[in-house]
Amino acid sequence: MKEKEGVLSKEDKLFKSLKDRSLLQQLDCTQYRQVYIVGDIHGCYSDLRKLLDEINFDYKNDLLVSVGDIIDRGTENIACLKLLNKSWFKMVLGNHDEAAYAGVTLGGSKYLFWQQRIGGSWFERLSKNKQKQAVKLIERFADIPLVLELNFAHHKIVVCHADYPLNYYNSKDVKHFGMRSINKILFNRSRVFSEDYTVIKGANYFVHGHTPLQSPVLKGNRFYLDTGVFNTHNLTLLKVDNTKNKPYTYPMPYIIDKSRFPSMFVWGMLFVLILVVGVFLFDVL
Repeated sequence: MKEKEGVLSKEDKLFKSLKDRSLLQQLDCTQYRQVYIVGDIHGCYSDLRKLLDEINFDYKNDLLVSVGDIIDRGTENIACLKLLNKSWFKMVLGNHDEAAYAGVTLGGSKYLFWQQRIGGSWFERLSKNKQKQAVKLIERFADIPLVLELNFAHHKIVVCHADYPLNYYNSKDVKHFGMRSINKILFNRSRVFSEDYTVIKGANYFVHGHTPLQSPVLKGNRFYLDTGVFNTHNLTLLKVDNTKNKPYTYPMPYIIDKSRFPSMFVWGMLFVLILVVGVFLFDVL
Protein backbone atom coordinates (compact mmCIF):
# COMPACT_ATOMS: atom_id res chain seq x y z
CA MET A 1 0.00 0.00 0.00
CA LYS A 2 1.51 3.31 -1.09
CA GLU A 3 1.59 6.25 1.26
CA LYS A 4 2.48 9.78 0.19
CA GLU A 5 3.34 12.52 2.65
CA GLY A 6 1.36 10.77 5.34
CA VAL A 7 -1.90 11.01 3.35
CA LEU A 8 -3.72 7.93 2.07
CA SER A 9 -5.68 8.01 -1.17
CA LYS A 10 -9.32 6.90 -1.11
CA GLU A 11 -8.33 3.60 -2.71
CA ASP A 12 -5.64 3.06 -0.07
CA LYS A 13 -8.09 3.92 2.70
CA LEU A 14 -10.54 1.39 1.31
CA PHE A 15 -7.83 -1.27 1.04
CA LYS A 16 -6.77 -0.51 4.61
CA SER A 17 -10.37 -0.79 5.83
CA LEU A 18 -10.69 -4.18 4.12
CA LYS A 19 -7.36 -5.41 5.48
CA ASP A 20 -7.96 -4.07 8.99
CA ARG A 21 -11.18 -6.03 9.36
CA SER A 22 -11.04 -9.63 10.49
CA LEU A 23 -10.77 -11.28 7.07
CA LEU A 24 -11.75 -14.64 8.54
CA GLN A 25 -14.27 -15.70 11.15
CA GLN A 26 -14.42 -19.30 12.36
CA LEU A 27 -17.67 -20.57 13.82
CA ASP A 28 -18.58 -23.72 15.76
CA CYS A 29 -21.89 -24.78 14.20
CA THR A 30 -22.47 -27.82 16.40
CA GLN A 31 -24.27 -25.50 18.82
CA TYR A 32 -27.14 -24.98 16.35
CA ARG A 33 -30.06 -27.26 15.51
CA GLN A 34 -29.88 -26.39 11.81
CA VAL A 35 -27.74 -24.04 9.75
CA TYR A 36 -29.05 -22.46 6.57
CA ILE A 37 -26.93 -20.55 4.05
CA VAL A 38 -28.90 -18.10 1.92
CA GLY A 39 -28.10 -16.61 -1.47
CA ASP A 40 -27.94 -12.86 -2.21
CA ILE A 41 -30.93 -11.16 -0.48
CA HIS A 42 -30.57 -7.77 -2.21
CA GLY A 43 -33.10 -5.84 -0.14
CA CYS A 44 -35.86 -8.46 -0.55
CA TYR A 45 -36.68 -8.90 3.12
CA SER A 46 -40.26 -10.12 2.59
CA ASP A 47 -39.05 -12.93 0.33
CA LEU A 48 -36.56 -13.95 3.02
CA ARG A 49 -39.16 -13.99 5.79
CA LYS A 50 -41.56 -15.96 3.62
CA LEU A 51 -38.91 -18.60 2.98
CA LEU A 52 -37.95 -18.79 6.66
CA ASP A 53 -41.62 -19.31 7.54
CA GLU A 54 -41.85 -22.14 4.98
CA ILE A 55 -38.99 -24.05 6.59
CA ASN A 56 -40.16 -23.31 10.16
CA PHE A 57 -36.91 -21.54 10.97
CA ASP A 58 -36.24 -21.69 14.71
CA TYR A 59 -35.00 -18.24 15.71
CA LYS A 60 -33.68 -19.54 19.03
CA ASN A 61 -31.82 -22.63 17.85
CA ASP A 62 -31.09 -22.18 14.12
CA LEU A 63 -28.53 -20.03 12.31
CA LEU A 64 -28.91 -18.17 9.01
CA VAL A 65 -25.70 -17.36 7.11
CA SER A 66 -25.71 -14.91 4.19
CA VAL A 67 -23.27 -15.09 1.27
CA GLY A 68 -23.32 -11.26 1.18
CA ASP A 69 -25.09 -8.57 -0.85
CA ILE A 70 -27.94 -8.11 1.60
CA ILE A 71 -28.79 -4.67 0.14
CA ASP A 72 -29.41 -2.82 -3.17
CA ARG A 73 -31.79 -3.56 -6.07
CA GLY A 74 -34.67 -4.50 -3.77
CA THR A 75 -36.87 -2.09 -1.79
CA GLU A 76 -36.56 -3.30 1.82
CA ASN A 77 -32.96 -2.40 2.45
CA ILE A 78 -33.19 -1.04 5.98
CA ALA A 79 -35.06 -4.16 7.06
CA CYS A 80 -32.24 -6.23 5.60
CA LEU A 81 -29.60 -4.07 7.29
CA LYS A 82 -31.35 -4.68 10.62
CA LEU A 83 -30.49 -8.36 10.23
CA LEU A 84 -27.08 -7.30 11.53
CA ASN A 85 -28.74 -6.88 14.94
CA LYS A 86 -30.04 -10.46 15.05
CA SER A 87 -28.25 -13.16 17.05
CA TRP A 88 -29.43 -15.82 14.57
CA PHE A 89 -27.81 -14.08 11.56
CA LYS A 90 -24.24 -14.10 10.25
CA MET A 91 -22.86 -12.93 6.91
CA VAL A 92 -19.79 -12.38 4.79
CA LEU A 93 -19.16 -9.13 2.95
CA GLY A 94 -20.48 -8.86 -0.61
CA ASN A 95 -19.44 -6.35 -3.27
CA HIS A 96 -22.67 -4.33 -2.81
CA ASP A 97 -22.11 -4.20 0.94
CA GLU A 98 -18.52 -3.08 0.35
CA ALA A 99 -19.66 -0.42 -2.15
CA ALA A 100 -22.20 0.95 0.34
CA TYR A 101 -19.57 1.05 3.07
CA ALA A 102 -17.08 2.81 0.80
CA GLY A 103 -19.79 5.23 -0.35
CA VAL A 104 -20.90 6.39 3.08
CA THR A 105 -17.42 6.45 4.66
CA LEU A 106 -15.32 7.84 1.79
CA GLY A 107 -17.92 9.77 -0.22
CA GLY A 108 -17.05 11.36 -3.56
CA SER A 109 -16.65 8.98 -6.49
CA LYS A 110 -17.20 5.98 -4.21
CA TYR A 111 -20.60 7.32 -3.23
CA LEU A 112 -21.53 8.11 -6.83
CA PHE A 113 -20.47 4.64 -7.95
CA TRP A 114 -22.70 3.05 -5.32
CA GLN A 115 -25.61 5.34 -6.21
CA GLN A 116 -25.43 5.31 -9.98
CA ARG A 117 -23.82 2.02 -10.99
CA ILE A 118 -24.85 -0.86 -8.74
CA GLY A 119 -28.20 -0.11 -7.14
CA GLY A 120 -27.67 2.21 -4.19
CA SER A 121 -30.20 4.81 -5.38
CA TRP A 122 -32.68 3.65 -2.71
CA PHE A 123 -30.59 5.55 -0.14
CA GLU A 124 -31.33 8.96 -1.73
CA ARG A 125 -35.08 8.28 -1.53
CA LEU A 126 -34.98 7.88 2.26
CA SER A 127 -35.86 10.65 4.69
CA LYS A 128 -32.95 12.28 6.51
CA ASN A 129 -33.69 10.31 9.68
CA LYS A 130 -33.86 7.04 7.75
CA GLN A 131 -30.58 7.91 6.01
CA LYS A 132 -28.89 8.40 9.38
CA GLN A 133 -30.27 5.06 10.52
CA ALA A 134 -29.03 3.36 7.35
CA VAL A 135 -25.55 4.92 7.66
CA LYS A 136 -25.12 3.62 11.21
CA LEU A 137 -26.03 0.12 10.05
CA ILE A 138 -23.87 0.29 6.91
CA GLU A 139 -20.88 1.37 9.02
CA ARG A 140 -21.18 -1.99 10.78
CA PHE A 141 -20.01 -3.66 7.58
CA ALA A 142 -16.54 -2.77 8.86
CA ASP A 143 -16.85 -5.71 11.26
CA ILE A 144 -18.07 -8.24 8.68
CA PRO A 145 -15.52 -10.87 7.55
CA LEU A 146 -14.76 -11.72 3.94
CA VAL A 147 -14.52 -15.44 4.70
CA LEU A 148 -16.60 -17.46 7.14
CA GLU A 149 -15.49 -20.96 8.16
CA LEU A 150 -18.37 -23.09 9.43
CA ASN A 151 -17.34 -26.14 11.42
CA PHE A 152 -19.85 -28.98 11.78
CA ALA A 153 -19.72 -32.41 13.36
CA HIS A 154 -18.93 -34.11 10.04
CA HIS A 155 -17.73 -31.40 7.69
CA LYS A 156 -16.28 -27.93 7.18
CA ILE A 157 -17.94 -25.36 4.93
CA VAL A 158 -16.28 -22.14 3.76
CA VAL A 159 -18.51 -19.21 2.77
CA CYS A 160 -17.30 -16.20 0.76
CA HIS A 161 -19.19 -13.97 -1.63
CA ALA A 162 -18.14 -14.61 -5.26
CA ASP A 163 -15.29 -17.12 -5.19
CA TYR A 164 -12.48 -18.53 -3.10
CA PRO A 165 -9.21 -17.35 -4.70
CA LEU A 166 -7.13 -20.52 -4.26
CA ASN A 167 -7.55 -24.24 -5.02
CA TYR A 168 -6.80 -25.19 -1.43
CA TYR A 169 -8.04 -23.77 1.86
CA ASN A 170 -5.98 -23.02 4.92
CA SER A 171 -7.26 -20.56 7.50
CA LYS A 172 -3.74 -19.21 8.00
CA ASP A 173 -3.58 -18.13 4.34
CA VAL A 174 -6.74 -16.02 4.58
CA LYS A 175 -5.19 -13.74 7.16
CA HIS A 176 -2.50 -12.75 4.65
CA PHE A 177 -4.70 -12.14 1.59
CA GLY A 178 -3.81 -9.05 -0.43
CA MET A 179 -6.04 -6.95 -2.66
CA ARG A 180 -5.85 -9.39 -5.57
CA SER A 181 -7.33 -12.18 -3.47
CA ILE A 182 -9.89 -9.82 -1.91
CA ASN A 183 -11.04 -8.74 -5.39
CA LYS A 184 -11.53 -12.39 -6.38
CA ILE A 185 -13.56 -13.01 -3.23
CA LEU A 186 -15.83 -10.04 -3.99
CA PHE A 187 -16.09 -10.09 -7.80
CA ASN A 188 -14.77 -13.21 -9.57
CA ARG A 189 -17.18 -15.00 -11.92
CA SER A 190 -14.73 -16.96 -14.05
CA ARG A 191 -15.26 -20.30 -12.29
CA VAL A 192 -19.04 -20.34 -12.44
CA PHE A 193 -19.14 -19.42 -16.14
CA SER A 194 -16.49 -21.95 -17.19
CA GLU A 195 -16.19 -25.73 -17.28
CA ASP A 196 -14.24 -25.54 -14.05
CA TYR A 197 -15.13 -28.41 -11.73
CA THR A 198 -12.19 -28.01 -9.40
CA VAL A 199 -12.62 -29.60 -5.99
CA ILE A 200 -10.99 -27.14 -3.62
CA LYS A 201 -9.04 -28.96 -0.94
CA GLY A 202 -9.07 -28.12 2.77
CA ALA A 203 -12.85 -28.04 3.29
CA ASN A 204 -15.81 -30.18 2.27
CA TYR A 205 -17.81 -27.44 0.54
CA PHE A 206 -17.47 -23.82 -0.53
CA VAL A 207 -20.58 -21.65 -0.84
CA HIS A 208 -20.89 -18.49 -2.95
CA GLY A 209 -23.42 -16.06 -4.40
CA HIS A 210 -22.83 -12.94 -6.55
CA THR A 211 -23.76 -14.42 -9.96
CA PRO A 212 -27.54 -14.66 -10.61
CA LEU A 213 -28.46 -18.11 -11.94
CA GLN A 214 -31.73 -19.77 -12.88
CA SER A 215 -31.05 -22.56 -10.39
CA PRO A 216 -28.47 -23.14 -7.68
CA VAL A 217 -25.43 -24.91 -9.06
CA LEU A 218 -22.89 -27.34 -7.62
CA LYS A 219 -19.54 -27.42 -9.44
CA GLY A 220 -16.94 -29.67 -7.87
CA ASN A 221 -17.48 -28.88 -4.19
CA ARG A 222 -18.61 -25.29 -4.85
CA PHE A 223 -22.24 -24.24 -4.40
CA TYR A 224 -23.54 -21.08 -6.13
CA LEU A 225 -26.79 -19.90 -4.53
CA ASP A 226 -27.71 -16.53 -6.09
CA THR A 227 -31.00 -17.05 -7.96
CA GLY A 228 -31.76 -13.37 -8.67
CA VAL A 229 -34.41 -12.78 -6.01
CA PHE A 230 -34.80 -9.10 -6.93
CA ASN A 231 -36.19 -10.19 -10.33
CA THR A 232 -37.57 -13.65 -9.65
CA HIS A 233 -38.62 -13.59 -5.96
CA ASN A 234 -36.83 -16.94 -5.91
CA LEU A 235 -34.47 -17.12 -2.94
CA THR A 236 -32.38 -20.24 -2.34
CA LEU A 237 -31.29 -21.77 0.95
CA LEU A 238 -28.63 -24.40 1.51
CA LYS A 239 -29.62 -26.55 4.49
CA VAL A 240 -26.82 -28.06 6.56
CA ASP A 241 -27.76 -30.71 9.09
CA ASN A 242 -25.21 -31.61 11.76
CA THR A 243 -26.30 -35.24 11.58
CA LYS A 244 -25.79 -35.60 7.82
CA ASN A 245 -22.72 -35.47 5.62
CA LYS A 246 -24.16 -33.64 2.62
CA PRO A 247 -26.05 -30.32 2.51
CA TYR A 248 -28.91 -29.68 0.09
CA THR A 249 -30.71 -26.66 -1.32
CA TYR A 250 -34.28 -25.51 -0.71
CA PRO A 251 -36.74 -25.06 -2.36
CA MET A 252 -35.03 -26.03 -5.63
CA PRO A 253 -32.65 -28.92 -6.28
CA TYR A 254 -29.23 -27.82 -7.44
CA ILE A 255 -27.77 -28.74 -10.80
CA ILE A 256 -25.48 -31.68 -10.13
CA ASP A 257 -21.79 -31.44 -10.95
CA LYS A 258 -21.55 -32.37 -14.62
CA SER A 259 -18.03 -33.67 -14.15
CA ARG A 260 -19.51 -36.82 -12.65
CA PHE A 261 -21.10 -37.67 -15.98
CA PRO A 262 -19.64 -38.31 -19.44
CA SER A 263 -18.99 -35.10 -21.36
CA MET A 264 -20.90 -34.19 -24.52
CA PHE A 265 -17.85 -35.29 -26.52
CA VAL A 266 -18.01 -38.76 -24.97
CA TRP A 267 -21.76 -38.99 -25.63
CA GLY A 268 -21.17 -37.86 -29.22
CA MET A 269 -18.47 -40.44 -29.84
CA LEU A 270 -20.68 -43.14 -28.33
CA PHE A 271 -23.54 -42.12 -30.64
CA VAL A 272 -21.26 -42.26 -33.70
CA LEU A 273 -19.98 -45.69 -32.64
CA ILE A 274 -23.53 -47.02 -32.25
CA LEU A 275 -24.46 -45.55 -35.64
CA VAL A 276 -21.43 -47.16 -37.36
CA VAL A 277 -22.14 -50.54 -35.76
CA GLY A 278 -25.79 -50.26 -36.77
CA VAL A 279 -24.91 -49.53 -40.39
CA PHE A 280 -22.43 -52.41 -40.42
CA LEU A 281 -24.97 -54.87 -39.03
CA PHE A 282 -27.59 -53.63 -41.50
CA ASP A 283 -25.21 -54.28 -44.44
CA VAL A 284 -24.30 -57.74 -43.11
CA LEU A 285 -27.92 -58.73 -42.63
